[in-house]
Amino acid sequence: MDYPRPMFRRSRWVSLDGVWEFGAGVDERFDRTITVPFCPQSALSGVGDPSPGDVVWYRRRFDAPGSERLLLHFGAVDYRATVWVNGEEVARHEGGHTPFSADITRLAGRRGNVVVVRAEDPLADKTIPRGKQHWTATPESIFYTPTTGIWQTVWLEPLPSRSIESLRITPDLDRGEGDAGRGPPDHVAITYAPTLPHRWIPSGETLGLLQGQQIPDTFHPYSRAPPSLMPDTFPRNPPVNAEKNDGVASASFHVTVGYARTSALPLAAIAPGGCPSCPRNPWEWPAKRFLR
Repeated sequence: MDYPRPMFRRSRWVSLDGVWEFGAGVDERFDRTITVPFCPQSALSGVGDPSPGDVVWYRRRFDAPGSERLLLHFGAVDYRATVWVNGEEVARHEGGHTPFSADITRLAGRRGNVVVVRAEDPLADKTIPRGKQHWTATPESIFYTPTTGIWQTVWLEPLPSRSIESLRITPDLDRGEGDAGRGPPDHVAITYAPTLPHRWIPSGETLGLLQGQQIPDTFHPYSRAPPSLMPDTFPRNPPVNAEKNDGVASASFHVTVGYARTSALPLAAIAPGGCPSCPRNPWEWPAKRFLR
């Protein structure tokens, strides 16, 4: 099973995908089952109902992994979601295309926990961002069958009491460097362990600050003639470890860093790897004649 957050991976996680209790209607009900993360309109969900209703309900029991903190993640729920764990509301979220999380450390026991999700997606409400989802049960023209409820992975993330939430690295394609800027407070030290040979040039105190440049020893920007491609065996996710000052590891994760350059070019021309390109098919605007 693929890790649901590939740009920021940790080794420990628990998927809650699979069979959930399911029902539809304004009042809470569970009269059938559904396979998450497939939406009820899809055949793979086991429901296959093109019009399940504006409100749907999910319920599942789960055991929690041992940890100092525990987060419950939802990749996406269309459109408005309310989440309860063991009878207590832990999250409300609006937006069918964005992930959200809840800290359930205080509520979750090791065994026999219950998570309930209410998802509301008014089919006829055209003010809701819907992309190409149709506003009736039967799609027509260029529109697709709508999506209701959970449609991305649900998962648990066990964490230590202190952990890193995010890491921002600013790449410099011209210099072949990645600048991590200023890091966390001084009670945390960050060490970088690349999977390819790199040189680390510090530009400040390294204890408690992640400052400096990560410089790959073999840096090959993209070129069309001939292209410089990485081998299939290239490990694409260098680990970054966070440690307390006493040297005891508190968290570790893997990140992927990409290098690119943005340039001011005429109209819609783009420059991957610094090499300008023009649109290549009639669906890309503007027409090539405007870019000559």
